Amino acid sequence: TASCDEGIGDRGVSNIANWLWGEEGLQSALFRGKNDSQKVRKLGCLLKSILIQCNEADGMKPKSLIPSFVNFFHVIILSSGDRSNKSCTGDEVKLLLNIMEICTVDDFFPVRGKVKFSEDEMVTISIEHFCVNDLLRWILVHSSIATTAIETDFEILKKCIQSMPSFNRQKQVWETILRELIKSFCDFTTLAVGLSTMTRRIHNDKNNESFKSSHADLVRCAVLDSFASETCDQMMNSYRQSHHLLRDYDIIESSPKRKGNLLLFITTCLGIHDSSHKSLVSTSVIKHWINSCLVLNTDESHLEEKLILEDEAGSNYFLKALLILASLPGCELISTEEVLNLIFESWFEGGMIWNEYAVNLLTTFGEKASFKDQFILKASSSLRNDIHCEPPLDHAVLELTCQAWSKRAMRLLRITKLDNLDNLGLGSAELWDSASLSTERDFSEYFFLCLMYLLHSFNSAEQRKELISNANESRIFVHILTSIAKSENPILESFNHRTERNHQLLDILGGRAGTGETL
Repeated sequence: TASCDEGIGDRGVSNIANWLWGEEGLQSALFRGKNDSQKVRKLGCLLKSILIQCNEADGMKPKSLIPSFVNFFHVIILSSGDRSNKSCTGDEVKLLLNIMEICTVDDFFPVRGKVKFSEDEMVTISIEHFCVNDLLRWILVHSSIATTAIETDFEILKKCIQSMPSFNRQKQVWETILRELIKSFCDFTTLAVGLSTMTRRIHNDKNNESFKSSHADLVRCAVLDSFASETCDQMMNSYRQSHHLLRDYDIIESSPKRKGNLLLFITTCLGIHDSSHKSLVSTSVIKHWINSCLVLNTDESHLEEKLILEDEAGSNYFLKALLILASLPGCELISTEEVLNLIFESWFEGGMIWNEYAVNLLTTFGEKASFKDQFILKASSSLRNDIHCEPPLDHAVLELTCQAWSKRAMRLLRITKLDNLDNLGLGSAELWDSASLSTERDFSEYFFLCLMYLLHSFNSAEQRKELISNANESRIFVHILTSIAKSENPILESFNHRTERNHQLLDILGGRAGTGETL
């Protein structure tokens, strides 16, 4: 009797278990929640437990639960369309992703195009329609409220695209979604998260490397290349307009400003955050970015056109990203010559990018034979060429020009042993003697201001005197004073102005007592 009772009990438990884990019982248990969020949390906890057991059982999945999960999947999608924002909550998209871990994409989007939704209803399903309508809408809604669900949205998109048998079909869906995101002014952060998620490795996937390679190829597309180039044009033009004081740039008709982390988007496109450092944009796009950063990399520009505000905040994001890329071990996307030009550009602009990125990169590349020497020669040549250019007629512009020149000269002196005026262009007696003869341009004032702003950059009179005394011309100090005294420029035409300039120079060098024997 006892064994009989046990058998009846076992059958009873079995019947209850079959009902509970069947579609009717599972839905009845889960739908006892007071609201949708409770149902979602209940199912989420259940799925989390099932996934742990599946992993422990070498990937074995509970086939009996798949019909219920498929039904929940479509209930969530359809109910999202009834809301004001036409989107799912963060918990719901996480639930959908967990369901997709247990089921296959074909369970939700069968080849025949229809799936059973209820006893009396068959719903037409298209994976493309789901991706470019529902999923795209969710991404845009979630990006507008800065939710963490964005990454989950793209994980779902990746699973859907991965399930498509044809690479061309995958490419078409990806390009369509990316194009619509761009047209909808999706922010840079969301785009960066999407690109990163689409190429991230899948855990427990034996074909991780092949998947990563194929999806990097998928993400690389004409739509992304075009957007990356246009973004560079717009942002660099905006940067030049805000930092160049006197140079005219074409005003690009600006659409609403795209928000988000631009630097994150650029570095993601360059593959900097990825362990394999695979670029998601073409080589031609990277070359375009480099050329856009090097607009001032010429000695042919007039001094007024070179007059820029120092980039203290480091807002030239494309230059910063390219320098970061060049610093990566084994980087082959940027040539040595391009690295040299980018470092030079950063030296010219100064500020945070020069101090925190370019100087370190120069040190790294300095290990290569003659690289640092090439940079020193290029920067020194630029300073000397500027000294020989005609100075601005407007005295206020002249002051700004001399300040900018002295800052560049000091940046060069800080990383080299060129502690004399010759390498900066101001160490020639002939230069100072000829300056006083000019009547059309104020060369004496130009040279004097460049020198004084530079001397003010040093911390001590001893350092200043050393800079002048190291010049090849043993009596360069005398020639400087003579140039000021003989100047025919209206600003210095009175005796008071000339003696004032001489006193300023003497004072900054320590006064007469400090200069008598040394200079």
